[in-house]
Amino acid sequence: MGTLELKNLCKSFGDTKVIENLTLKINDGERVVFLGPSGCGKSTILRMISGIESVSDGQILFDDKDVTNYAPGERDIAMVFQNYALYPHMSVEKNITYALKRNKIPKEDIEQRLHQALSILDLNHLKERKPSELSGGQRQRVALGRAVVKNASYFLLDEPLSNLDALLRVSARRELLHLHDMYQHTFIFVTHDQLEAMALADRIALFDKGEIQMFDTPENVYNHPSNVFTARFIGTPPMNILDAKYEKNQLIFESKLYIDAKTLNQQNLEPYEGRSLLVGIRPEAIYIKEEPTGIRFEIEDIENLGESYSLIGKINQQMLTVKSYKRPEQSVVNIKFDMSKVTLFDPNTEMNIEER
Repeated sequence: MGTLELKNLCKSFGDTKVIENLTLKINDGERVVFLGPSGCGKSTILRMISGIESVSDGQILFDDKDVTNYAPGERDIAMVFQNYALYPHMSVEKNITYALKRNKIPKEDIEQRLHQALSILDLNHLKERKPSELSGGQRQRVALGRAVVKNASYFLLDEPLSNLDALLRVSARRELLHLHDMYQHTFIFVTHDQLEAMALADRIALFDKGEIQMFDTPENVYNHPSNVFTARFIGTPPMNILDAKYEKNQLIFESKLYIDAKTLNQQNLEPYEGRSLLVGIRPEAIYIKEEPTGIRFEIEDIENLGESYSLIGKINQQMLTVKSYKRPEQSVVNIKFDMSKVTLFDPNTEMNIEER
């Protein structure tokens, strides 16, 4: 088993509260990604789970066992750091097996675990090399190998791919998924890269300023964001957020543009009759219309994204981004919103109105 629960977890540095009353439960064998901007507290939480960082208040439970005050070596964890933390004077083989030998694991068991790790991570031909003779991707695999041989119930990974180039990161993500499929341990992965989070997670815990903004599947985080922060943080380009007024089944933008809102998926609109709303819509849910009807969109800039174009412009003086697979020939086009993919937010709380 590998369930993990944080109960009212708090962390302060002097008078500065970094984490306050954080409660979170991770299931056995689940891949959870802690995502958020730099300084949001995600790495601090991981270090508290590992025992490297002390807890100011609250509890950390491994399979309902309180490990809050346990030393790192007393917790059933394997940790992979951003800087790999390899011993420069040791070979790949010795780096991977060092902790096992120190813990007096039987020699036969060490050999078996080493062979398995070297094979899975394609390191057999490198086992005699020192870290200085390895590429960044190879060093990253050695760090993973050192974690794999521990056979721990919890794998804690603190931005382990951030030092790799884009191509190696894709390859490394596949290796992580392969490792998880093999061992089914509980994975907690820290990153500020939303693409990594979407690719790796069963569930994403999105943080900002030490608080969870949303904890859900990648699909729900992307398609049904709980608040404006989530909507803007997830997605490239991010979700458009527009000011509007809801009146008689219509969304009114600056008293000039009216959109029929009858086909909206969201309910709870009665309390907003005659009131302002924030309208969220992803760039790929907006379509350029060939016929001369629809919303007038004035294009100011076009970014080539390779497989598509990001069209940046205005509707009624509000900035909007549209994703198009065809480069428009004119600077002014007509567009249409897919109303089934519109998300509405309360302008005061910035919460999804379905979360009211």
